[in-house]
Amino acid sequence: MRRDTGETIRAALLSADLRDFTALSEATEPAAVITALGAGFDRVAGAVHAFGGEVLKFIGDGVLAIFPVTGAPARACGAALRAVVAARAGMAHLDAVRQAQGTSGIYTAFSTPSAARSVATAFASEGARARADAIALRWRRL
Repeated sequence: MRRDTGETIRAALLSADLRDFTALSEATEPAAVITALGAGFDRVAGAVHAFGGEVLKFIGDGVLAIFPVTGAPARACGAALRAVVAARAGMAHLDAVRQAQGTSGIYTAFSTPSAARSVATAFASEGARARADAIALRWRRL
């Protein structure tokens, strides 16, 4: 996608981030933070892909994903919610492993109660000439 261009995509939106990430990052060595982020992102992205979604971007400790509407919008929203259930199960397993190793758990918060019932209808490119990025411009709740 080029800067100053846009594309209409109907999709359910899913956003998630790690709870208490600032406290985790302040109390943990940087290498361990990066490892925890990667493991958490693997769980969330794996769940998104398993249910037909696409990760648009990682933003600090957050993830933004879409589930394209190919039929009824409720199907895309249902896929997003199933991805949340799967990601939460993956994160619970990851937390259990981390705690067994003596490290703290990492918890993921999802904004899907509202986001998975919304359908984005336009994406556009914004940013500097050398680095453009996609954003959701408009969405409506189902």
